[in-house]
Amino acid sequence: ALQRCDRVVQAFPQHPQPRNERFLVHALMGQDAEACQDIAEANRLARRSPDRLDPLLREELTLRLASCRD
Repeated sequence: ALQRCDRVVQAFPQHPQPRNERFLVHALMGQDAEACQDIAEANRLARRSPDRLDPLLREELTLRLASCRD
C-alpha cells in the first residue's frame, strides 16, 4: 500500500490528497514522523489553492495535522 501511495504522490506532487492518503498508511504502520511530514506538506499544498479544495478533504487535513501537534 505504501509503494502505491508513493507512486501516486510522485504522479501528483502538487495535490494534497495523495499525501493525505499516505499519511494514513504511515500512521497505521506506526511511522508517525513520516505521517506528520506528509500531512504538513498536504496542508501546505492545500493552502496554495483553497478555493478548489474539497471541504471534506480540508477537514481531514485540519484534524490530522492537529493530531501531529498533540
